[in-house]
Amino acid sequence: MAYELLSKYKIDTAPSILCKDEKSASKYAKKFGYPVVLKIISDKIVHKTEVGAVKAGIEGEGELLHAFRAMRGKFPSESAGGILLQKMIRGIELIVGGKSDEQFGQLLIFGLGGIYVEYLKDVSARVCPVSREEAQKMIKEIKTYSILRGVRTGRPVNEKAIIDVIVKTSSLLLKENPRELDFNPLIANKEGAYVVDARVIR
Repeated sequence: MAYELLSKYKIDTAPSILCKDEKSASKYAKKFGYPVVLKIISDKIVHKTEVGAVKAGIEGEGELLHAFRAMRGKFPSESAGGILLQKMIRGIELIVGGKSDEQFGQLLIFGLGGIYVEYLKDVSARVCPVSREEAQKMIKEIKTYSILRGVRTGRPVNEKAIIDVIVKTSSLLLKENPRELDFNPLIANKEGAYVVDARVIR
């Protein structure tokens, strides 16, 4: 459901395909080009990295097939319909999320993402709808904004692409009215901003 909504609202994602067997995983990994990521698709698994439901940085076919078999063995029911193969995108990990609130309606958050989101809590928030101007302010409000500008790395990210994701997510939240939504991580680099993992709770 999450990936269907991403497609519906034209939110960019990392190139990916659901693979039902090792042969198709090998075929599409060669098509995408290594490194790739394997991922179990399940809204019930929140911290996929911690439980082994994600294997990133796969550099070759032998490693790919070993990881595919291991996931099938560990998550037999969740992987019955296939395992997601994804082109690995490099960049800064961010989060765009949303939550339905009885008092304010749909709330949208933006901030530093990945595995550190719950520890650093470097986020900004707005009540939807969020305009492009407000989205720009949200980006500048986080404490780690200088990293996005490439102050230390020399590699600034594409802020326009991040704004696009925030505004489109605001529209999604208002029209679909989910209880919760997490695009984490949203990986940003100089080319764009791409949702790598998504979770939506109706």
